[in-house]
Amino acid sequence: DEVELLRSILIAQLVRLQRRIGAHGGVIHLAGLSPHNREVLRTCRLEDRLPAYEDRVNAVMGDAPRRPR
Repeated sequence: DEVELLRSILIAQLVRLQRRIGAHGGVIHLAGLSPHNREVLRTCRLEDRLPAYEDRVNAVMGDAPRRPR
């Protein structure tokens, strides 16, 4: 919630973390992204690798990511 802008260095770190977690059968879920940061992930074509959820509860429960209308 407190990340104002997903900069390229942070995106790269998230992708590396996702790879490491995925190699062990885990998944990474992001929560509370601003509409702008969701668009950044979409622009980078990472919304499938780094799914964004509306809030922590949905992210933890693993519900299907909800996209803004």
